[in-house]
Amino acid sequence: MENLMTALQKFAQSEEFVDAVVSSTQAGFDGSGYSVEVFEDGTSRVLWDNQIGNRYESPGMIVRIPQLSAEEAEEGDLREVAEFYRDELAAQMLDSASA
Repeated sequence: MENLMTALQKFAQSEEFVDAVVSSTQAGFDGSGYSVEVFEDGTSRVLWDNQIGNRYESPGMIVRIPQLSAEEAEEGDLREVAEFYRDELAAQMLDSASA
């Protein structure tokens, strides 16, 4: 579990995280979202929630990527807003993984 949390923290600090928050927010407008799957070896991949089937059993851990609220999304360019709220969004994702 420790390696998985380390991989998740690494993802949260990457540029890919900001892009994933933007994608998840945009998908959220249609009722969907994105998740990240992290693995023991420290790697990760971003998955559209519709790609994850009910029967899929991850060899790692799957955590939902947070979305900007409607109010936050209206503040301007989604990428810039996601970067601004990055620490808060990363903490939210890490908290949900450790729950």
